[in-house]
Amino acid sequence: MLNSLLPHKDPFTTFIHANYPRGENSELLITEEHWAVAEKIFVFLELFDDANVALSGVYYPTSPLMLHYLVKIAIHLKIYSNDIHLRNVIQPMIEKYNKYWRDIPLLYSFVFILDLRAKMKGFAKVLRKLMNLHKSVEEVDEPYNAYQVSTRATLSDVFNKYKEKYRVVRLKRIVPQNLSGKKRFAWDEIYNDDTPSGGSSLLHSSLNPSRDIYATALLHAATSIVCNSSELVSYLDCDTVNGPVG
Repeated sequence: MLNSLLPHKDPFTTFIHANYPRGENSELLITEEHWAVAEKIFVFLELFDDANVALSGVYYPTSPLMLHYLVKIAIHLKIYSNDIHLRNVIQPMIEKYNKYWRDIPLLYSFVFILDLRAKMKGFAKVLRKLMNLHKSVEEVDEPYNAYQVSTRATLSDVFNKYKEKYRVVRLKRIVPQNLSGKKRFAWDEIYNDDTPSGGSSLLHSSLNPSRDIYATALLHAATSIVCNSSELVSYLDCDTVNGPVG
């Protein structure tokens, strides 16, 4: 509704003033300050609308996107937590966020780790980001560290069960090329070590590499697993590749 209303704020203001006149010393029903607050609310809610649209998709996998939006929303709430107009509603939102999402479901952790652009390196970054964004770092440091260890152990157990059941044959792999120099573009919230201290534009969509370069990187990562340890361990510990999020 705000998206439809804000472009027409001038005629709407004129209509209100014309049909609901006020006395000389009476406060106007709608002022520029009211519109400024409405615009701020619109910008604040935009991320949640984007998350709702992205995570409601049916023609692409949505589970790998969950941790991205958990980080984006945590940063977003942190930025607005001291805003003079919104702070009274932000704190209950932070409490609700912590209630449902401080303990990350294993499914979302697994699918994020299995993304070639994330692996354990990206997962560790996510947990560090979330830990630093919480009000009291001391309270969540150990739980997040323990969660990282337990998630990897549980993923290994699941992998071993599938391997035993389906008798997966491990192929010889070559040592992976170092790809750490590649810029990660749309993964800025994950790989950027600086948590933003202001502003609200968190959903940057930068230039993506060409399809040929990205396909080559994916093919290389798929065939670049070190052969002298288990396939899963080699995959998790080898370098990530660069590519678009969606």
